[in-house]
Amino acid sequence: MEIINATWEKRNLGITCEELTLSDEDGSAALADGLNQLQAEYRIVKVPAGKFTLYTELAGKGFSFAENLFTLRRELKNTESGSQQMKAPAAFEYSEITEEEKRIKLLERIEREKIFRTDRIALDPFFGEEASGRRYRLWTEDLLKSDAKLLSVTTDNKDIGFSVLNHCSERVTDQALVGLFPEFRGKGLGCCAIMAAVMESENLGAEYIQTRVSGNNIPSLKTHLKAGYSIQDSVSVFVKHIIF
Repeated sequence: MEIINATWEKRNLGITCEELTLSDEDGSAALADGLNQLQAEYRIVKVPAGKFTLYTELAGKGFSFAENLFTLRRELKNTESGSQQMKAPAAFEYSEITEEEKRIKLLERIEREKIFRTDRIALDPFFGEEASGRRYRLWTEDLLKSDAKLLSVTTDNKDIGFSVLNHCSERVTDQALVGLFPEFRGKGLGCCAIMAAVMESENLGAEYIQTRVSGNNIPSLKTHLKAGYSIQDSVSVFVKHIIF
């Protein structure tokens, strides 16, 4: 069992937030102990897949199911063949955005265009798409301060989307964020933004790339699997709002 005081969410969402994560070994006693320690206005509980008894207990405590969150991983030995398997509908290019002015414009676009509509924050009536957009912009700003790479993805000289890539170690990179701009959705172009992060990871010499995808976003999950990712783990996420 682990409890994280997500202090950054006070800035992002305007309320206090704590996150309780249970392990496979944790049962009802650990859940009760963890819940008794939570004090925040927004409370998140992550439970390993298949823990139906704990799901029921959380529902009885007023928690609502928000999403299944999948951890994915892709080996980087055969990036070229993986790219061919994607059968992308268009050739694409990517480049790292390093100029501050261009970064700011993209961050503003992330907030303004409400790109992540299947995000649990966007779907939550307590927050909504506007709060979700602001949260992703601020989160991306934090990632860039810690030396993450902001990749712009283009086809036919048009900016279609982006990826945010962390170089976690010599062996692993983390696709922290990937998105398409609204006008390019539904055209099969999501693979381009995903493969941009894969190709950059190979350039960095990493052995594999990891990411997380919500079960609320089935198209993204399918595209990642087609891009050579495999599911490593899954947790069920429950949330509760406390109105003081």
